Amino acid sequence: MCASFHPKEDIVVSASLDQTVHVWDIGSLKKKAGPPSDDILRFSQMNTNLFGGVDAVVKYVLEGHYRGVNWASFHPTLPFIVFRADDRQVKLWRMNDTKAWEVDTLRGHMNNVSCFMLCYGM
Repeated sequence: MCASFHPKEDIVVSASLDQTVHVWDIGSLKKKAGPPSDDILRFSQMNTNLFGGVDAVVKYVLEGHYRGVNWASFHPTLPFIVFRADDRQVKLWRMNDTKAWEVDTLRGHMNNVSCFMLCYGM
């Protein structure tokens, strides 16, 4: 349903209707694609198998919702992931290099959570 890139690391978070959130290590994809280039033709000539195979590795599978997860995002400066689902819950997870764990769940919404903004102080 949604995928978001980490602002600094080579990881992506994806939300799915299968009630899970996956954190993907895409470091090998970045190496395979090579450095950025201004040549637009280079992109069209890249190997069509860029996203095939086992280049992106699942780092974590985050569970805990009982309905589909619609949105997930990384905090811009802290090691947190926030996601929301059709079960009317917003979950906050913390992660480090070796694990991820649930920190808090916001419950009690009367309707489905369709929008959530992650705010932070400077």
